[in-house]
Amino acid sequence: MKKQLAIVGIIVFIITAAWLSGCAQNGEGRRTISSLSLSADGMKLLSVTNVQPSHIEKNKTLGHGPDLQIWNTSSGGILWGEYPSYVAKNIVTGLDAFFSPDGKYFVKDFRETPVNIYNVSSGELAANISGYYIDWFPNNRIITMGDQEFIIWNATTFKEIRTFSLGKMPYSYYPASLSPDGNKLAFYSSDLNSVVTVDISDENSQFLWKTNLSEEGRISTPNDFEWSINNTTIGFFCYQYSNKTNYLFILDATNGTILNKKEADGFLSPDCKKYASYDKNKDFLEIFNLDGLEKTIKMNLQNVNGIRVAAWSYDMNTIAVSIQDGIIQIINVSSGEVTKTLETRVYNLHYSIPSPSIAYILVVIVTSVLFWKRKKIISS
Repeated sequence: MKKQLAIVGIIVFIITAAWLSGCAQNGEGRRTISSLSLSADGMKLLSVTNVQPSHIEKNKTLGHGPDLQIWNTSSGGILWGEYPSYVAKNIVTGLDAFFSPDGKYFVKDFRETPVNIYNVSSGELAANISGYYIDWFPNNRIITMGDQEFIIWNATTFKEIRTFSLGKMPYSYYPASLSPDGNKLAFYSSDLNSVVTVDISDENSQFLWKTNLSEEGRISTPNDFEWSINNTTIGFFCYQYSNKTNYLFILDATNGTILNKKEADGFLSPDCKKYASYDKNKDFLEIFNLDGLEKTIKMNLQNVNGIRVAAWSYDMNTIAVSIQDGIIQIINVSSGEVTKTLETRVYNLHYSIPSPSIAYILVVIVTSVLFWKRKKIISS
């Protein structure tokens, strides 16, 4: 009996020590980067870092909310930053932010309404417009999604131009992208499993074409959904569940014909002619065109699984990628040179401790088995 109790005591000690040392760790670390956006010329970068739900900052005054920084990609300096105050019961983890095409403004969190638009030079609020943010294109138009309709805005005055409805709730049509001239809207309809385009140049809002993807089998909601800046194609990535493979689709913007479908995953360039992907086995950032591999760029990083987030400049000369928590690399696409490595602020992290209930349950189970065995031996 004493031997058995000693065994139980050792088990309790091992489980408790493992729980305390392995699950309750303090240390310095950087937050996960959730969003990157480059200005049109690639000279400014807007980054958002979010706190992980699995840990909290020991210094609570630094905040649980997301950090926003605007960087000079040439010097690596921070031009402007926002570090929210601590909110104990409301940890924000999903913020995204985007530059306007001219780089003068940025939109913070497209999932919030109204849409808040900020001045890049000062960080001050410039305007707020109703709806949920969808897209902003160089034709000086912004489009948002309301409860019952889409709303088109003047991007200089931030005044509403007009609204239009497609007969269903707007969130049935997402993701979406404006054509460069602002006259057409392309979106993915989950109800129809189709990519659809609509002429929104006037109040009639006529449907133009629909490309049904049902023949492709069950697919995920498309990501990186882009109407090319040269107005000729629409591109996106999606996951095909039947064969567990990611594909890149390129559609003709005039009629919806599938021009290209290839096994691929990554981040599309604004002209939908290239995409960036990461080869974790070789530590290469690979730039592909639609015909195949175009360029490999050595990243010199360790312990990474893939590109978590990336952004192209409109001129496609620059790409920013985040492959590790808090680490951003600025890359000249033409030369393949990593021109700058940016590092976000370091936090003193305290990883949350899971409930010890599992450890105690294990102890109870082991103890019960030992006593059951002892009872069985005595009875026999």
